[in-house]
Amino acid sequence: MVLNRCWTLRTKVILWISMINILAISVGILFLYWEHGEINVGWMIGVPMGMMSIEWIATIKLSKYIKKRIHNELHKELSQVHEYMESMRAKTHEFQNTLYAISGLIQLQSYDEAVSLIQQESQLHQDPIGVWTKKVKDKRISAILIGYYNHASEMKVTLQIDPDTNIPEHINIPNITSFISLFGNLVLNAMEELQKVQGERRIRIYMECIEDTLVLEVEDNGFGIRDEMVPFIFEKGFSTKPITHSGKRGFGLWKVKQIVEEYGGTVFVGRGDWNGSLFAITLPLKGDERLDRSVNY
Repeated sequence: MVLNRCWTLRTKVILWISMINILAISVGILFLYWEHGEINVGWMIGVPMGMMSIEWIATIKLSKYIKKRIHNELHKELSQVHEYMESMRAKTHEFQNTLYAISGLIQLQSYDEAVSLIQQESQLHQDPIGVWTKKVKDKRISAILIGYYNHASEMKVTLQIDPDTNIPEHINIPNITSFISLFGNLVLNAMEELQKVQGERRIRIYMECIEDTLVLEVEDNGFGIRDEMVPFIFEKGFSTKPITHSGKRGFGLWKVKQIVEEYGGTVFVGRGDWNGSLFAITLPLKGDERLDRSVNY
């Protein structure tokens, strides 16, 4: 009964007369095709019979489980492409302003100042990215960090990575798309809160794999969350910010909690060493079977 629900089998028999007597062993060919808005898989088997050849084409409709796996994989790839595009957009905008300044210095024949500015910008951008790629070897997470580093620069916020951060290659995150949503909401929430700060604005990121658990901390040097608000910050619709024209607010941290609970993790909020907000997340790295039970955001 379970197999009947997951797939259907159709068999077509095609007969034709061959010009040459085929004396070969049966060959099977696996192929994919599109029919009625669905992706299906087919298996073709040819059996030579003298001057006649019988061919069976068995088509197996993909189960909902496989289709969802394909959908999630495609969504993951698109999310990574989107992060890369955002990173490139931010870099283009930032370097354009620098190029204007360099061009002006050259026109004023201030060559020493132009060279100094070029060296300064090169050092500024290479140092943090070089450090991050050494400490965060998983390229997916490195790409996310670089993207938000560039966005933070546009927001006049310094995004720092904790010296103790250590992420190996290809960590087994249950769902990278959900992790991007979780990480992004925490960082964007910190950036928005830091817009209230007049002086230096900083965000510290700490990540480490401890046994089979991913530990993530996001800390800022803002004003922090008042103790009486802590029990409510993860509730849907709750926000300390004024209502916007769209009326949408209070969903970022709610999504964070939903994702953490979906994967059996934990979330803590309090004050950090900078006396601002500190969010600490733990996510179990085991359990690929969770992939198809992910929350859609």
